[in-house]
Amino acid sequence: MLFRLDWIRERARPQDTVVFYFSGHGMEMGKQVFLLTKESDPRSLVTLKASACTGNSITEVLDEVKANRVLVVYDACRSNPKADKAGGDNRMGDASRDLVVAAAPNEQQRAAQEDKVLATLFACSPGQRSYEWNEKQHGYFTWYLIEGLKGAAAQDGKVTLQSLVGFLRKSVKQAADEAGHEQMPWQQISGTSPDAFILSQGRVTVADVPPAKPEPAKPPGPAKPEPQKPPRPEPAKPPRPTRPEPIAVVPQGSRSASLLGR
Repeated sequence: MLFRLDWIRERARPQDTVVFYFSGHGMEMGKQVFLLTKESDPRSLVTLKASACTGNSITEVLDEVKANRVLVVYDACRSNPKADKAGGDNRMGDASRDLVVAAAPNEQQRAAQEDKVLATLFACSPGQRSYEWNEKQHGYFTWYLIEGLKGAAAQDGKVTLQSLVGFLRKSVKQAADEAGHEQMPWQQISGTSPDAFILSQGRVTVADVPPAKPEPAKPPGPAKPEPQKPPRPEPAKPPRPTRPEPIAVVPQGSRSASLLGR
């Protein structure tokens, strides 16, 4: 994952938009936050440091991306599972702030002048956890994130960062409340106004697509006569050899006749 992020860092230009989304397991241990990829070993802090991605390693790469629009989204808000073996809620702690991508204090003014927006969205606030929505086969946050980008969060036909954040906070909280959970998405935004960060252009449905105009029927053209094939000449048969007629030979002085033929 860090290799891919570094690949983006080397190639992104100021006019580009970079979106990094991670949904999976996360851990907080030793006052550090870790994102658990497939090869992560969570048995101890030592194995985590050697195998998982730390929040600092991710933000260090993303902070150097030259794109003027950077959006980082995490649906992986968990704490140290060893401290929560009783089956209670596994809540996000303050260490998740290590995952925030933001301009440094001395870069805030320049970021605003360059029309740069750096935003980090979390599925829940510190002290809460991100819940799964079994009926939708997604978490509450990811489900409404997808719906919002598809157009449910659009205002005046555009989904901006600001309209998406407002939609997520309202929709996720309402769905979690109805299920008896406490979950409110949390965001950190720096740079110019989030309204300047356009993520998509409204919702496109089948009704929005104009029907295809039928092409005018072309008049049938004159039928082309099929070319006549010349008759195929039959090969000449060789003449059949004639059968020689038998010759009657009558020797002198004899009355008997012998037939000499073939």
